[in-house]
Parts: sequence; structure tokens; C-alpha cells
Amino acid sequence: MRLINTATLEFTEFVGSDLPEYGILSHTWEPTGEATFEGARAGLLLSGTSQGIQKVRKACELAQGDNLEYCWIDTCCIDKSSSSELTEAINSMFQWYASARVCYAFLSDLRSDQSIDALTECRWFTRGWTLQELIAPRTLRFYDESWTLRGTKVDHAAVVSDITSIDQSILLRHKDLNSIPVGRRMSWAAGRQTTRTEDIAYSLLGIFGVNMPLIYGEGQKAFMRLQEEIIRQNNDLSIFLWTSKCGNKYRGILGQSPDEFKCACSIVRQSVTPSLENPEYIMTNKGVRINISLSAGRDGLLVLWANHVDDGNAYGVFLRPYGDGIYVRANPARLAVAWFADVALELHSSESIRYLSKEVHPEMTYTIDKAMDNAFLLEGNLNTREYSYVSTTPSSWWDHDRKLFLRDWTRPFVAFHIFKSDWDNTMRDNRFVVAFGINDDRSPWFSLGSHRRNPGLFDAAMRGGLVNVEFLGSRRGGKYSSESIQLERRATRAASRLGPGAGTSEVVEGKWTTILTVSLTAKTLHGHKVYCLCLEATQPVLESIRPSITL
Repeated sequence: MRLINTATLEFTEFVGSDLPEYGILSHTWEPTGEATFEGARAGLLLSGTSQGIQKVRKACELAQGDNLEYCWIDTCCIDKSSSSELTEAINSMFQWYASARVCYAFLSDLRSDQSIDALTECRWFTRGWTLQELIAPRTLRFYDESWTLRGTKVDHAAVVSDITSIDQSILLRHKDLNSIPVGRRMSWAAGRQTTRTEDIAYSLLGIFGVNMPLIYGEGQKAFMRLQEEIIRQNNDLSIFLWTSKCGNKYRGILGQSPDEFKCACSIVRQSVTPSLENPEYIMTNKGVRINISLSAGRDGLLVLWANHVDDGNAYGVFLRPYGDGIYVRANPARLAVAWFADVALELHSSESIRYLSKEVHPEMTYTIDKAMDNAFLLEGNLNTREYSYVSTTPSSWWDHDRKLFLRDWTRPFVAFHIFKSDWDNTMRDNRFVVAFGINDDRSPWFSLGSHRRNPGLFDAAMRGGLVNVEFLGSRRGGKYSSESIQLERRATRAASRLGPGAGTSEVVEGKWTTILTVSLTAKTLHGHKVYCLCLEATQPVLESIRPSITL
């Protein structure tokens, strides 16, 4: 760390954690120019007359008055020609402000004749870098244009909190910064500006306790990288609570700037349901991988609840499946809102692995919109007393939450569901197959197969052969028809013999049967034509009872 000697205005470098006490300056850069590292090395801090150099000398003067031998000032204490030094300085800056004995906040546009209420108009509260410079120091003093002391952060905590939306407990250091939701911390930077686009992300590193290399020239990608670093170290779902005014129909799961997090300015963490209490998620090259339950939203959308509330309302984001387990942010202009006590009741899907796409390309939008055209909806329960769902092939377009097979609209296709009937104890293999698809002429078809009925289709599905399933199923299956299979269950019970031979018993056998029917119909769902595969099982009927063995 390079510090300025407040008496000589010369640099002294310190390595490691053995640092002397020092003061630190917080300010906004002036259009007339600032003191530079090169100028300071050339002795201009002693002889220069520019406004920037006078600012350095005044800060050192204040530090001397506090019996501090050293002072740190961002404009001239960093050799910005060295990318490694600049990276180290920016990644360390929050800690440097936190470790300073006192921070001098110079408000160059606060006139001497203005009251402290004029703080709301000061440019210092609109800049990106000054956010961490406000939060990190234990002691921060405000000075006006003439370097007159106008009070401290503690003195004006209420006013500063109103201006910045930062909790007074954070300003007064009564609460740990990490206890504040990620989305809420991000909202503090909403509306703040930096000269370089990348700096809006780099200025927030300390707020979230993360480190990352600097890549000037990457633009908005810096903010994306910041969120990825936060996700690597924090499983706070509020990082997804943002809204966008860009007008996009779909977006990736990450925000594009702190401005989009303004909606999260007053959220607090509250356990909405145990499944959301401590979710594990990581960033992968396929998106954010998360194991979580979803609930149904309006217009066929799904909702990921973020386990945070505001004034009793739980907040979440709308999702739409893209395929292959990938989901995109839908309706990004608004958040899903519900009374938090009702959210647990709305969760309609079991926990499963999902991938939240990091970004959405234009071709993805077209595919998402078309995916529900001529999709196959599985109506009825996936799991009943008579049967239970096993799998779908291919699985990439199966939307388990909505029981929809979202077809690839560009070409004909074939798929099949596998169910099993543990209730049926008469078959060697109690699984059955519901195959379906779209022909070349765009007509739908389906066919039913089991160990007993249509065994060729059944065997092809068990081997995963989509070509044979399509050949056997589309040839045999029909359009808007129904097919049935019979499920049987043998049952036995012991019956006591009465009269002569009393005391002995006999086994009585019975056979229960139920008819499982699958039918194909069409309907409109959320503005899309879909085909419905309806599974219905009749009430089991006891066909026969006969004595079997006398004991």
C-alpha cells in the first residue's frame, strides 16, 4: 500500500498487513483534473496549484490535525499504468477504507451557505465509487466546498439513509454487511454512475466481499462476472430479484446493471418454505444449476420464489422452459408477488435439477415462443394407485412441471412416456408405453404398448429406439382416438370353514381388473394449440372369487 507522508507529501510504501494508522480521502473527480501518480513522483504535490493538487494538500492537512502521519488518496497513490497494481488496489479498496482511522468526504458542490439538507443534491451521492467509501469507514466526516466540517456519518445517519436507501444499522455499523440480502445491497448502487462502464461492477467488489481480475474494455460483461463471483460464494436467491425496462420478452437469469435491482430496496430474508431455505446452486456453462421446486404462474409461466419478502409479500421471478432442462427469465419487467404464507401451498412440482440460462439469444426467443405450438399435454395425474410415471424419451423437451412435451416445431418428431403399474401383479413386466408424435403431414398420432398389448412397440421403447417406435406407433396409432389396456391384480384372502370341519380354513382367490384408457384430443392452451393425452383408469372391478386350497 502506497501512502503519502502528510508532512513531506512524499510516498512511503508498505508491504503486508503491518500498516501505520492513516487517513483517507473520499471525493468526486473534478473536470479540471486531479493529482496523478506521475505528478506526485515529480514533486508536484508541493509546487502544483491545480484544484486536484490543492485537494491532496488539504486532505493531508486534515490528517495531520488528527495526528496521522499518513494519508491515502486514490488519484495519486495508485500507479494506474501497472495493471497488476491497479487490480490489487481496486480489489483491496473496500478494506483500505474500512481500515482507515478516519475518512474525509469532500463535497465540492456543497456550498458554505447551504444547510445540511442540501446533501441530497450533492454529486458525491450519485457516483459509483463513493458507495463503498460511505459504507466501509468507521468514522466518516463531511466537508463542504471550503473544507468546513459539516458533521459525520453518525450525525446525519437518518438523512444519508433517506438519500441512499442504505439501512441506518449498516451506516452505524450495528449490523454486519453480509446480513443484508444480495439484491438489496445491489439496489444501493441503482442510479449511481461511473466514468467507465466496467467500474460500476468493480466498485461493488468490497460490498459483496468478492475479488476478480479487471478487464477494461469488456463493458457490461464486468457486471455479469460480478454476479457470477457472488453466486460462487453466496446462495442468496435475491440476486435474481431484478426487473428490466428494456422491453425484452425473455432474458437470462442475471441482471444487466444495478439499476435493475431498485425493486429489491426493501426486501428481507424470510423462509417461505423449507425447500427454499438453503438451496445449493452453482454457475455452469449451461447456466445456473439449481435443485428447486417451482410453482405455477399466470399465462402458463412458472415461478421461482426467492425466499425473500417485503411487507408480507413473497417475491419471485417468472420462468419459461427452453428445453433440455433450461429455463429463461420470462416477463422480466415485473416480479411474481404472493402473500408469503401461501407460497408453500402453491409449489406444485417436486425438487429437481434445473438450469437457469445466463443469457438469451434472439433465436432462443423464437424457439421458446414456438415450442408450445402442437405440444403434447399429459392430462391426468402422473402417479395414481394404478400406475406411476417413470420417464420420458427424449427428455430434453419434456417440461415435467407443466406435463408438456414441447415439440421442436421445425420438424416432425416422436417421443414416448414410460409408466409402470405396481398395482398389476400378473405381468412379468408391469410397465407400459404411451408413444406419440407428429407425422410428416403435421398430423398427430399416439399408440399404447405393453408386455401383452402391442409388444413390438413396447420392446422398441424399452430399447430406446425412437426410429422403431415411430414406425410401429405412427402406423398403428390414430388421430383423435383412444386405446386401452387391461390391468389385473390377483388377491387372496383366508376364509374360515363353518359347520362340519370347523376350525379349518381355505384360501379364496379373486381377480381385480381395471381398464386404463389413453385418448388424444386437441385444445387451446395459453393461446397455443396443444394435443392432450388423457390417462383415465376405471374403478377396479372384482371379477371372480373361487376357493383354491383347503388347509
